[in-house]
Amino acid sequence: MPNTALTTKTMTNTISRSLITLSVTRIVLILAVVLLGVNAIAKGMDDDIRCGVYLRIVIGEMTNRERRDNVDLSALISDNKQVMHRYMDSARRAAIAETDEVEGQQYFDEQWRTTYALMIGQIDNNYRRIHLLRSRYAQQCKAGPDA
Repeated sequence: MPNTALTTKTMTNTISRSLITLSVTRIVLILAVVLLGVNAIAKGMDDDIRCGVYLRIVIGEMTNRERRDNVDLSALISDNKQVMHRYMDSARRAAIAETDEVEGQQYFDEQWRTTYALMIGQIDNNYRRIHLLRSRYAQQCKAGPDA
């Protein structure tokens, strides 16, 4: 005759393990959905920061060329500044929407500094090597943040 206490205990353990597995699976699915949504927003924000930083460096190069070659690029610089500020505002809004005003601004500032340092490193802090950045970022940053 089978031991019903042992069988009941075994069934209870099996059911408990199944419920735990279902709970863990449900948690993983929920986290995946949440993280994918956050990553989509973060990716858009990171693209906006990347383009804003790219334009900031382009503006620096134009300003440098204005002084060096004694040419007037003020209209072009002004246009690029407007687009750069639109990228910055868009990225800042996305960061704040994900967290709050203070954390969003801190995240934006941190990402801006990091991206700026990486891009300046790509041209070895030499504006005459700006073509390296243009070949990488000009096309994706051409339309503006709201395009």
